Amino acid sequence: MILAALLYLFAIVLIAVLEFRRISKSSADIFTIFLIVFNIQIMIPACALLFLASGGEHIVAYSRFITEVINTIEPTHGYATLIFSLYFLVTTFAVWKFLDEKLILTAPVRVRFIVDVSIVRWALVMAMGVFSMYILLNMLGSNLLESYKNLLIMRSAQIGRTFITAKLFSLAQTFAIVSSIGILFARSRKRNVILIISIALAVLFSFMTGARRTLGITLLIVYFSIILFENRFYIMRWLLPLSAILSPLIMFGERIASAFAFQNGVSVTKIIEFPSKGDIAVLFGEIGISVLESWATFMDLHMPMRFGVDHLLSIARRFPEGFLGIPFEFPERIVRISTAAFMGESALDVPPGLLGQMWLDARFLGPIMWGVFFGLQLATLQYIYKRSRMSLAATGVLNCVLFIVLLPLNTGSFDFSFNIDMMMLMIFSFWIIRVKILKEHY
Repeated sequence: MILAALLYLFAIVLIAVLEFRRISKSSADIFTIFLIVFNIQIMIPACALLFLASGGEHIVAYSRFITEVINTIEPTHGYATLIFSLYFLVTTFAVWKFLDEKLILTAPVRVRFIVDVSIVRWALVMAMGVFSMYILLNMLGSNLLESYKNLLIMRSAQIGRTFITAKLFSLAQTFAIVSSIGILFARSRKRNVILIISIALAVLFSFMTGARRTLGITLLIVYFSIILFENRFYIMRWLLPLSAILSPLIMFGERIASAFAFQNGVSVTKIIEFPSKGDIAVLFGEIGISVLESWATFMDLHMPMRFGVDHLLSIARRFPEGFLGIPFEFPERIVRISTAAFMGESALDVPPGLLGQMWLDARFLGPIMWGVFFGLQLATLQYIYKRSRMSLAATGVLNCVLFIVLLPLNTGSFDFSFNIDMMMLMIFSFWIIRVKILKEHY
């Protein structure tokens, strides 16, 4: 197990060195952000979890899924996910690089996009978000504390969920992510009032999701936008403080929310303590949930190759069932199949994970297929990015779209990419930007 962890550590360092060498000749780009996200969600958590598992002692985490997986994985599972990760990264880079250099830059007509955001439209989206959350809380209870308690119960136990409350609840993450545009606008224009309002909205909408990672995602979008715009990484000013703030929230947030929602008599002072190995497993297990799910897939989900049919079904079921709530008979979702195999049929969704889904799709050809697909998407965004003159806030909009593209890294499933929250995020992103197109012939 320790060898697998050390190999992951070597791969992380090698990837970082190669990427810094690449961008030292130009600047950070879309592929740089992709690599950072992949390392945060896959490589670093896998390395940390394998180091924890190598100790030989039984680790007890707050999450039953994390506890079961980390105590049953074998070194071969670590080797398998590492090989799949490297295959995937190499293929993605090759496709992205080929399209970026050989096809895009040889186009005879270069179209320049001057892109900015409309702060008025952004404010209207935020007002829509506040009103939506007000309606949701009113539907869940007679006062604020009761409503929020019922919201947490609805999220964790699916109790009291209706079509309307489910859609409003899912939009909380959308509004939280869009609030990042206001933070970036205020930073670039030095508007302190807008900055304070934007941060307050980001915190408000993040709390309304009942999730620990939403605020982190919002702040990371801000951070990634600054990297692209200023070509500086601000490790001491941004990355380390963000990690220090978000780590306790991820480790202890679910227990605090559960104590508040279910009134189980556990005080916050008993929850927040010096982190144990189980708490550290929760931290890296939640960040790298896709790795845990992939290990579970290799261990417990034995089925014939799927040939990508699950992704087509994910798109097809969005209408009419997903948007309109009209029942329609579809084959069982792969997410529910994996959930039944890992945790039982009554558990909340546990997808197969990114690397696990690659295995289900086409075995050892899976990483190559996924790499081609991601390379095409990243090349498209790179085309827009390199041909545009963007403000800092507009760069934030680009990162919102990139967030949607990279969402399957977290699950291996497109079930969540075509949810109403992601569709509305795409709509809002296009609505709040202002684009001027200039054509120059060479």
